[in-house]
Amino acid sequence: MIAWGRIGVPAALMVLFAVPLIVIIKSRTIREEPMVLLILNMTAVLVSFNALFFVISIVDAVTANSMPHLLCSFLLSTGLAVFGGFKLSTLLLAAEQYVAVVFSLQHFTIMSRWVNKMIAFTWLFIVGFSAIILLCFFLGLETIAEFDLRVFGIDHHINTCGWQKVANMGMFAFQIVFFLFTILTCGLLTYTAVQGLKHEKRIAGDNTSRQTENFVLRFKSFRRIVKLLLIFLIIDIIGTVIHIISRWFPVPTLFTYASHFVRTSSLVVEYWAYGISNAIIPKAIKKFFGFRRNHREPQGRPADSVPPRQPPAAGPIAMIEVEANGTS
Repeated sequence: MIAWGRIGVPAALMVLFAVPLIVIIKSRTIREEPMVLLILNMTAVLVSFNALFFVISIVDAVTANSMPHLLCSFLLSTGLAVFGGFKLSTLLLAAEQYVAVVFSLQHFTIMSRWVNKMIAFTWLFIVGFSAIILLCFFLGLETIAEFDLRVFGIDHHINTCGWQKVANMGMFAFQIVFFLFTILTCGLLTYTAVQGLKHEKRIAGDNTSRQTENFVLRFKSFRRIVKLLLIFLIIDIIGTVIHIISRWFPVPTLFTYASHFVRTSSLVVEYWAYGISNAIIPKAIKKFFGFRRNHREPQGRPADSVPPRQPPAAGPIAMIEVEANGTS
């Protein structure tokens, strides 16, 4: 049952994330928007992450849990680095929202200049960090299983290619990086929300402007997303701190499984908040599968008809400037 779960969960998530990945790749128009490119980056990272652990589970099943140690170490090292790349991609999306709010007038110019560098940095991090973790294996550093047996007297009795076979020092480095990315993402989202609230108060007296009405509606949606994200980010921070402490003090096995479940859930939640909640992505998915629109399109220029010199700004707040220009 556990073996089927190890195969089924990453396979299902891989298919789930592959759908928007294909849609974004085939929809050339929406890729003119910087935020969509960052969502594409996050989606590619998530597909890669689940594909790696799907491969690990399949190879374990085929070899009857006798996967060569070098292959196991390579796949685990790459998987951890890709997971760290996912947290980096969420940090970059939070940075995009920060630019959209604090530098709204220069948002598209700034993001157009930096978006490709952000994507390249994500994959350079993945390659570099996987090399660091794999180096720990070649140096013969103590694994988590060996460390727990020596320090705590805990024998994991692990036969599969599991995280206990990762070098203890490599896993510690991963937890530190994961913690830093999560803290920075949490801080940027909080700052963005605060700046949005300040702007909301400044325009509170303007109840007739269409620009104001659109901002209020979009920011309310953004604020709900931020609350959900912050909840999962705080849980991630607490869980990561406990993981780091567990290198000195043993923690119950139940906590380990619970933390893995929460982190897997956070993949879906964070992707939904950044990606699927963006109106452009669901619209492109519906168009890709041929669903007809049963509602009237809002007045003003749609996102796919904006000329390249003035493409739509990303995010629920940065759309204000473009909509104002379109209605003037």
